[in-house]
Amino acid sequence: MPELIATRRLSYGTRRLQAAEPFTASKQDARVLVALGRATYRTTQAAPLVVKEPEASAPVVLDEQPAAPVVQAQPAKPGRKKAK
Repeated sequence: MPELIATRRLSYGTRRLQAAEPFTASKQDARVLVALGRATYRTTQAAPLVVKEPEASAPVVLDEQPAAPVVQAQPAKPGRKKAK
């Protein structure tokens, strides 16, 4: 059975739930409550991501690339006039 969190005050079964209160519902009820915006699925807290910083033994040199050439707008070529 999915665990949900109420997004606003609602009654579910015999319980009166406040916003941000967790509860358990059947799969079918969970789909309906989420579709109506009355609840969201409760997700487990993920472990914090540990990012290793690169070692400072050698400096990192980035290659500078030349900027893209600027294209000038060309005047419109004279063409046929539109019919009125």
